[in-house]
Amino acid sequence: GFWHGMRIVANMGFMLSLAVGLTQFSMAYLVDLTAVRTDPYVSAVWSGLGGGVVGLVLGGGKTEEVA
Repeated sequence: GFWHGMRIVANMGFMLSLAVGLTQFSMAYLVDLTAVRTDPYVSAVWSGLGGGVVGLVLGGGKTEEVA
């Protein structure tokens, strides 16, 4: 569903953005440390929303059993 897709993809987006930001900061000085600290959170929100929509579409019509 939406929350499952959002949680997984938000974590992936956070880690990927953090890795790219730290690489750019350490090797090329393309960004400053403030951008490295804030960009992973912004990326987690945007990628999480996208993952939630994908989870909603792929999980459409399925109902969860409550036992």
